[in-house]
Amino acid sequence: YANSINASGRTLLKSAEDALAITSMLTGLTSRNRTNAASVRNGFNDMLAFHQIEQGRPGIDLSKWDDAGCEIVGEAQTLRQILINVLAVTLEHARQGACAKVACAHDAEEVRISFSIEGPNAPASVREDNFSLLLARTLIQLSQARMEETSSVQCWSAVLVFQRASQQDFFAAA
Repeated sequence: YANSINASGRTLLKSAEDALAITSMLTGLTSRNRTNAASVRNGFNDMLAFHQIEQGRPGIDLSKWDDAGCEIVGEAQTLRQILINVLAVTLEHARQGACAKVACAHDAEEVRISFSIEGPNAPASVREDNFSLLLARTLIQLSQARMEETSSVQCWSAVLVFQRASQQDFFAAA
């Protein structure tokens, strides 16, 4: 019973946070002239904290995270909700025998965060009407980022591509 209560409470918490993220994005559309930067590492840490229970499952590999402290153009709360939702979809579809992975790579212009399910029991695709995925896609579009999904016989992946925040030039004329 305790596990069911905990899972139900986490689902309710995620739903409330999703609603807040949507409201924040929609009300923030008028103040888009300023550029916000969100820490990828903080977003990842929040995602891990939210999905702490699932991390102990066999086949979950979240170790390939080397963001070198980079930041993206966007809001921290929105990044957090995107990461939580896409990992929720990934974990939901990682069946017994499949391996769920999260990795991050970046260059001077973009940050690419990839979620994948690999192995003999990997899904050929993820349902399009999955609420977590629909919300993540909406938040990604509102953040002016993009999501690239691919699937094959034994692999499904979603790569989130964000514009990397550049460091301000402190020597530039004000």
